[in-house]
Amino acid sequence: MNRGILGNVITGTIGQIYSILFQQLSRALIGLKVPLDGSPVSSSPERRIGSDGTLVVERVRKREDAGVYTCTASTKQGRSATGSARVTVLVPPKIAPFSAGEHVVAGERLGLTCTVSLGDEPLSITWLWHGAPLTPGPTHPGGMSVTNFNTFNSVLSIERVLPRHAGNFTCVATNDAASTRYTYTLTVHVPPRIAPFSFQDGLSEGMRTHVICGVNQGDSPLKLTWYKDGRPLSHGGPPDIQVKVLDLFSSLLTISSLTAAHSGRYTCQAHNAAAAVRSSASLSVHGKVPLARQWQFTASPTGLPVVAPCRPCRPARPGRRSRSAQYSSDATASLPPSWVLEPRDARVSRGHSLVVDCVARGHPEPSVQWQKQVEGGVAGTGTEEYRGVEVVTPRSAQLANGSLFISRAQPTHAGTYVCRAQNSVGHVTATISVAVNSAPYFSGGSTSVDVRAGEMTVLECRVRGDPPLTVTWSLRGSSLHHSPRYSESVSAEPGGETLAKLEVSGAVQSDAGLYTCTAHNTYGRNSHTITLNVHEPPSAPRGLRVVGEGSRAMRVSWAAPDPPPASYVVQYRRSLEGWGEAREVSVPAAGVTAGVEVSPLLPATDYVVRVVAVNHLGRSPPSEDLRITTSAEKPGAPPRDLRAEATGAREVRVSWRPPPSDRAYGTILGFYLGYAPVSRQAVPGSPQYNFTTVESSEGGRVVGSEGGEGMWTASLGGLEPHTDYQVVVQAYNSEGAGPLTPPTTVTTREDAPGGSPLDVRCSGLTWDSVQVNWSPPDPRLHHGLIRGYRLEYERWDGWSARVQRTQTRTVTALVTGLEAATNYSVRVRAYTGAGDGPWAAPVLCTTDEDVPGRPVGVRGVVSGSRSFIVSWAPPARPGGRILSYKVTWRVVESQLGGGRGREGVTTVAGTVTWVQVDSVQGSLVEVEVVASTRVGEGPPGTARVTLTNTVPAAIYSTATSIRAERGRDVTLPCGHVGQPRPKLTWTYQGRQLGGEGRLVKGDGGLVVQEATREDSGNYTCSVTNKHGSDHITYSLTVLVPPSAPLVLASSPSERSVQVQWKQGDKGGAPITGFTLYYRKDHGAWTQLNVHRHAHSHTLEDLECGSRYHVYIVAHNSVGSSPASTTAVVRTLGGAPQAPPPLQFLTPNSTSVTVFPRAWVARGCPITHMVLEYRRHDDPQWVQVSSGGPQARRVEVISLMPATAYSLRVTAVSSAGSTTHTYPFTTLTPAGETAPSGGHEGEGDGVDGVGRGANTAARDNKHNLAQREQYYATIRKSVPRDQQSDLIPENAEDIYPYATFQLPDPAPPDSNHIPMYPIYQTRNDKVRKPKLLIMMIHASNTDNESETIPRNYDLESAQKLEGYGEVKRRGSRSRGQRRSRSRSRSRGGLADSGEDYETLGSDTETEHGGVSSRTESSNQLDDIPSIRDHTVYARGPGNKDPRDAVYSRDTTKDPREVVYTRETQKEAREQVYSREAPKDPREAVFAREGSRDSSSGAAFQQRIHHSKY
Repeated sequence: MNRGILGNVITGTIGQIYSILFQQLSRALIGLKVPLDGSPVSSSPERRIGSDGTLVVERVRKREDAGVYTCTASTKQGRSATGSARVTVLVPPKIAPFSAGEHVVAGERLGLTCTVSLGDEPLSITWLWHGAPLTPGPTHPGGMSVTNFNTFNSVLSIERVLPRHAGNFTCVATNDAASTRYTYTLTVHVPPRIAPFSFQDGLSEGMRTHVICGVNQGDSPLKLTWYKDGRPLSHGGPPDIQVKVLDLFSSLLTISSLTAAHSGRYTCQAHNAAAAVRSSASLSVHGKVPLARQWQFTASPTGLPVVAPCRPCRPARPGRRSRSAQYSSDATASLPPSWVLEPRDARVSRGHSLVVDCVARGHPEPSVQWQKQVEGGVAGTGTEEYRGVEVVTPRSAQLANGSLFISRAQPTHAGTYVCRAQNSVGHVTATISVAVNSAPYFSGGSTSVDVRAGEMTVLECRVRGDPPLTVTWSLRGSSLHHSPRYSESVSAEPGGETLAKLEVSGAVQSDAGLYTCTAHNTYGRNSHTITLNVHEPPSAPRGLRVVGEGSRAMRVSWAAPDPPPASYVVQYRRSLEGWGEAREVSVPAAGVTAGVEVSPLLPATDYVVRVVAVNHLGRSPPSEDLRITTSAEKPGAPPRDLRAEATGAREVRVSWRPPPSDRAYGTILGFYLGYAPVSRQAVPGSPQYNFTTVESSEGGRVVGSEGGEGMWTASLGGLEPHTDYQVVVQAYNSEGAGPLTPPTTVTTREDAPGGSPLDVRCSGLTWDSVQVNWSPPDPRLHHGLIRGYRLEYERWDGWSARVQRTQTRTVTALVTGLEAATNYSVRVRAYTGAGDGPWAAPVLCTTDEDVPGRPVGVRGVVSGSRSFIVSWAPPARPGGRILSYKVTWRVVESQLGGGRGREGVTTVAGTVTWVQVDSVQGSLVEVEVVASTRVGEGPPGTARVTLTNTVPAAIYSTATSIRAERGRDVTLPCGHVGQPRPKLTWTYQGRQLGGEGRLVKGDGGLVVQEATREDSGNYTCSVTNKHGSDHITYSLTVLVPPSAPLVLASSPSERSVQVQWKQGDKGGAPITGFTLYYRKDHGAWTQLNVHRHAHSHTLEDLECGSRYHVYIVAHNSVGSSPASTTAVVRTLGGAPQAPPPLQFLTPNSTSVTVFPRAWVARGCPITHMVLEYRRHDDPQWVQVSSGGPQARRVEVISLMPATAYSLRVTAVSSAGSTTHTYPFTTLTPAGETAPSGGHEGEGDGVDGVGRGANTAARDNKHNLAQREQYYATIRKSVPRDQQSDLIPENAEDIYPYATFQLPDPAPPDSNHIPMYPIYQTRNDKVRKPKLLIMMIHASNTDNESETIPRNYDLESAQKLEGYGEVKRRGSRSRGQRRSRSRSRSRGGLADSGEDYETLGSDTETEHGGVSSRTESSNQLDDIPSIRDHTVYARGPGNKDPRDAVYSRDTTKDPREVVYTRETQKEAREQVYSREAPKDPREAVFAREGSRDSSSGAAFQQRIHHSKY
């Protein structure tokens, strides 16, 4: 047992016993308290409090028993003393069991890992072997080493386990609490080793033999098993084999009579617990020919005798009856060869392989030889001549087994073959015939023939093969038509060759091509091709195009004319010069495969190129003109005057000037803007910047002179608050990027903390104060200098509506002025100069108990002639749990004079609120009632009672307010006295009660059965008799679950949704919290718990341009509300938008250039794009590319000049897909616009696009300028720090707009201005681009459209009055707009000026209606006005609004969804216009992506390009 004295630090160990001795305490010891949870320490099996104030804790637990123990002693006089002792509970180490397995074999490696899975630090780990310590390191004998990987893991390794390593290995873990050990016993198993054995040589049939398998090493027990040829002998084998176990380590194998069947491989296997090993030996048994009693001879085929020498013989096998030994001698017989496989005639196809078997036997072994008859002899006359097959025929050979092998047989292999098998006794021969069947093959003939146009030529092919042969001719795969200019002939040539001829007379260009000579016979067919070249002066080259661009050279390529020429002449000139000034480059035709380089050229200069083909007959006409522009070189200087300033917590504005014009080296297309935190640059190596692209707003050209070339500005968003960044810029053109500017440093502004305080703790100090401690937020989420912390605290039960607040600069706070023995909810958040961070999760605090206040409403009523009843109500400030009430009375007056000074004391439980006192002698009695808690007694409540002989009607029950949950029985007591018995009546809200589900008990109490909300109110009990009357009134509140909240949702950005709600009826009880449910279309519901004081919440990390469903459930102490109406909201962003043809494509004569990045993302990045094209009259589409839109340009080549085409583009993003078809017509070969061929636009009716030859290059550059200006249409945004994340309280214009039903559109207005797409960027937490569709109208006070000139442009349109995101025609006030909307709704259709484009997010109800755009918070208070804009979906047909289904028109744009509603008047009243920006240049340009796609920071550009 550990003992400690009050005021010291006491250390105990988990599971042990410790005691705390509190010395010098009086007998008025009240109790002990643990401040961790505020509950008193009372005697229990685990904790015992001795009479001397000693606290004994058994089976110590770390979490429950550690902390500060406080002993408080107090007296009745109010004096108290307090002492504390801190108890620290240590956890002893615990070692996880370890083992090396059951079988450890000698020679293996071994590792034992000792892991301490539990225990306080510091820890030390040591190893013992047989009780001796092993220190860390590789110095121990026997190859043992100890390695400590960390504080909790140590490994003992043995490189090679030996038998002497067997024994106990112990791991010892020690800390301040205890020392723990774990022992593992290592047993080393030794595998067996077999001594080598073998059979003796020269064993023959009939002899005996044996071998012994002995094991000279290995653990017992051993098992020995014999195998023959891999099969256990125990499963069967040849006869006469016996196996005998000699001892525990030896086995004898005996064969009593050898036969040929005993030959084989014998294996002995020894097996023990460690391993199984084998040893083998081979046995070879020789056969014999016995000669018994007499010599026997066998005549040879030649008639010669067989001579067998007589020598001592081994004993033969004894006969059955003779006991005498017999002697014999082995005699070998000579046999002539005989056929085993005799050769037969064979036939093989040409080119295939052939094998002819020739196998003979005899003694001695005969030799085999193949020969082939050679030419010159006559078969059957004896004059044939044969030679070896290897000499006579190639690719033929005799195999080792005597077979004849012919590889890839040819006609030369055909003939007569002889196989001869011969030994010393004789020979045999076999003659066969080998025939080679041949399919046609060509032995000669030309592959290419040249002829001048108009002359005659002959094509020949020579064919061999088995007759009969048939030869046919074809041209380019088609049979030749019968024409007098074609003549075919076939003739036989000496040597078996067939000659086929095709004569072509008067050759023309159509005769040129590939001719095929096809021959076939019974065995197959074959073809031979001949190219006929008809020469004439070449035609003009076609398809001239650029294949390589440079600043001082260009590489061009073209399609060769027919026929191909011998060389080409490339002519080029500057666009302002004539062909008489052109320069020429001659190149051979063989050298133009990869294109021809045209040089020297000047950078950024327009040129015209054409090509002339040349052969020996002359020059061709020139090709079509190709207009080219040399590219720029990399800029040679960095941008100038780089500056950066912070505009917000996450945003920096950067400005610079372009490089000097003489160092720009061409057209500046844009700039690469790089940024990186300064902390990252501290890492050695090259700087690691995140780059993004700033494109030119004027076609990529820098305009102006030195010092006045314009200032560029761009904004970097998505940065970390209060962070130092380095910023660099480099200019780029089509050739690449120039040098970087020197870095400039900028620090972002402070922001509200991004994280809440950590490890919030709370402990009660006194009866009216608690102490709160916490740790600062994660340093990465400070977002600035933490200036302090704000605290909110309130009663945990929520009945107090008062939320108290305080703040501090430290990480601890003392909260005072609290109520005793009360639970409080405390939460903390940090703040910087920029705002407050998120709240930490609330923690629970409990104040200590205190003496109670005085009882309330003490009164006495006469209950008899000498008795009275004293009643009271509990103290208003109980100070803790009331343990008892002490009632003291004394007589202060007596009519008889003898009762004065009498007194009495009565003590009752803390739950009793009245007591009757009898046998009182006196007329006036003074009564005191004192309440008591654990701390002590409180002040008394007093009353006086005048005793009379009569007992008037009176009520001693105490009136109070009662709260009860719905459905429970509620009893309202009405204890009363009176003689005679008084009349008792109950009234509810002034109306006397009858039955009505209420029951009056015999003692006068009223029971409200199964209380409902309607039972709430005032209940009055009245009693009356002839001596008097009395009454009390109860206020009953029946608590029910809250009603469903009213929910509105909006989308402030592409990745977030803001949900606002207002709670109506709380059900009589405080709201304890909200649960927010949301899901994406067809997705699963996600729930989120929200604090009870919250009225809005922002959902982050949602998908762009997607629709979400949201509803809220409120909770109080009784239960949960019904689900609110489900709000349907779409995050900002839409499907991709197709650009005009002028921005997207540029046609040429044989190609079209496409610019995928001209498509408008509308806030949601384009993830996939498919390009397809087709001729106008072709139904089949040809896919060009499929993938992301990263490429700046895509070339569609191999098109026909002056031909109508359609280009279909499909762009996909998370918000949907858009398919758009662009009709266009390629230019003529001369580069001119093709004449109209009636090609009408497809899909959206876009007209075809054409260019003139003289303006093609200029138009290309103009198109580029239009695209760049299209991208860079810009607008400044409100700085981040000037915005609020919540919907403004007084905002009349809250965005985004809701989706609502509109009437069918009227016929088009002739004065209607088309929509112009521009970019706008929202400045909120999720910084993504958003596309707005601007509907621009001119208006006057008469609300009549003004005529706008046709030659207006975007800039002039932006200057129109009332420029905004979505603008109705006219500039009326909101009230005027409403009036007109109502009048139009009565009139039926609205004109086109009343149509609206829903931009971004909508708030919709899910059942038959749609809410308005989000209203401000003060409008939420006006419930009728809210209902004007929101349709509620609950009803008999929809039990659960979350499961209701609505219909929408799927044929329309999802943003133009039409919902059914009772009236359309309110829907048209919901449109508001936003204030127009003052400067039309202050549009917003947002661009997704960056040069470095791995950069995590989102980038926004707000570019303002001015000249000054």
